[in-house]
Amino acid sequence: MVALARQLLLTNADRPQQSTTGELVHGRRHWVFERTGKSCCRCAAKVISTLQGDDLYPRYTYYCPRCQPGPHPGH
Repeated sequence: MVALARQLLLTNADRPQQSTTGELVHGRRHWVFERTGKSCCRCAAKVISTLQGDDLYPRYTYYCPRCQPGPHPGH
């Protein structure tokens, strides 16, 4: 996990577009980020988003219910 995180940080350090999937094609750069209602790039399940945080600084959390089982924000 640490090696993968390091690789992703180094890969994304010197370019304007961020990618967690390793692809730079628009719509395929992130596994679930900003993909609400679309398919997960890993398993094709429908990506869900929910607001998380207090009233002043809420932020969206995106997750795949199949790839990321367990307790989910807002549930």
